[in-house]
Amino acid sequence: MYRNNEGISDPTPGQAISNIRWEELQKEREKEYGLKRGQKITVKLVDQTEPHGKTKTKFKTYRIIELYKHCVLLADEHGSRTAPPYTKLRRMMQK
Repeated sequence: MYRNNEGISDPTPGQAISNIRWEELQKEREKEYGLKRGQKITVKLVDQTEPHGKTKTKFKTYRIIELYKHCVLLADEHGSRTAPPYTKLRRMMQK
């Protein structure tokens, strides 16, 4: 807990430092993975529940919300969210 000069607890500086560090991490991940928050991406979804082993393929557009250590938070136009790992997202983005 951060304290001011009089010794009274002051959470504001701690929160500010935490937010700055989070932004730095986001920018590092954007650079590392070539993705940006707010970017729209189209992914290929394959549904294998069709009878007789047939597959159904459709394309869906997502917006990148956040980049985490092991996954990416995505949201579709209806607000539904998903968080695939980076490796799975790369496969989904390949057309």
